[in-house]
Amino acid sequence: MHFWKNAAAATARCVPMSKAKSLEQDSMMVKRIKAAVEIMTVFLGIFLVTWTLISPDFLYQVERYRIAIISLFAFILLYLTYISPCLIFKDTFADRGLGTWNSLFIRTDNLKSALRGYGTITIVGAIIIIGATFLFRPNYLANINWSAFFLKLFFYISSALAQQLLFIGWLLVRLRTILQDDPLNQTGNKRLQVSAVAAIFAFLLHAPNMAVMCISLITGFAFVWVSYATPNLFLAASCHAILGTLLHRVAGIQVKIGPHYMQKDFHVTRTLFPVLKQIIGNLF
Repeated sequence: MHFWKNAAAATARCVPMSKAKSLEQDSMMVKRIKAAVEIMTVFLGIFLVTWTLISPDFLYQVERYRIAIISLFAFILLYLTYISPCLIFKDTFADRGLGTWNSLFIRTDNLKSALRGYGTITIVGAIIIIGATFLFRPNYLANINWSAFFLKLFFYISSALAQQLLFIGWLLVRLRTILQDDPLNQTGNKRLQVSAVAAIFAFLLHAPNMAVMCISLITGFAFVWVSYATPNLFLAASCHAILGTLLHRVAGIQVKIGPHYMQKDFHVTRTLFPVLKQIIGNLF
């Protein structure tokens, strides 16, 4: 008699646990699908915006559409920084490479370990860029305009921050969701998969500038590989800005992308914000 009572009690305990586990699995599957759909939607939207709204033909009418274009960019930024991570997926600041508001969102708990990874990428990249310039374009090294270099670096930080926000602060976290990966898992095949997929997206987003596309494929993989274990958004953006500035102002490689790639005198940000034309002038 006691056996049957115990068996019934055990069965009663197992049923709700089984249902809870099933609900948890269903919830995780929904979250993975949402992450996959969001990735496809966001990148499709970026491609459409890049090749339509900020194409030269459209931006020549900038006086008419300036507010609409800036508002669209502001919404994309709001979505990637707040709506998606905070309201939809409930991501933590740490997973996104950010600190708390007390530290101005700069992550400091992994600063030393992250600096080793990002610093290595920066040093190796700088040596390759400067070395290649010395071998193939020595006249560029002899004629560096340092005013242009530091001004470019200053403005590049905002661009690099936006790009790393997209890749480290958002895409990396979404790919982990799809793979059901634990943020504490820093090794294994999933790290390779996430880094490779992110690198492909970086490659495509820099079209049609083939030189920058190939460089982005390599550096994109490296940055996400490091960020997988020690995500630090501001460190990654700083290193990105340094390498981008070296590439443009030291090696003399054109870093423009998108539909205005061939139009050297056309600049999106300077068209949208005329005050930048006055600040930059003819430096670059």
